[in-house]
Amino acid sequence: MAEVRLASGIDIRLESGEAPPLPPAVVAHLTAFSREALSNAVRHSGAAQIDLALSTGDGCLSLNIRDDGRGMPVKIDPGYGLRHMRDRARLLGGEVQFLPTTGGGTTVHLEFPIEDNG
Repeated sequence: MAEVRLASGIDIRLESGEAPPLPPAVVAHLTAFSREALSNAVRHSGAAQIDLALSTGDGCLSLNIRDDGRGMPVKIDPGYGLRHMRDRARLLGGEVQFLPTTGGGTTVHLEFPIEDNG
């Protein structure tokens, strides 16, 4: 994350609660998902700030990646990045949503059960 911050000049912040131990395959999917979402925000949003928040509750792990950029277009032709993110969410048994953020920007919300991934 530090490399992205230095290369892009975007203020990138991480907020994380304590997560339970996760199997290596889950960690690999989560890492790849996060990289893709962060890369998309850096390349396309025009954001000054990107916040990543990881939390657990009710047997689920949630990841929110929020930027303060221009937001996603209403009509978008999903490229490989968005498709891969959806595929990874499905492989984790979860869902991904791409949501407008109040005040501008986009929030990518990933949620998946962690009790089934152990």
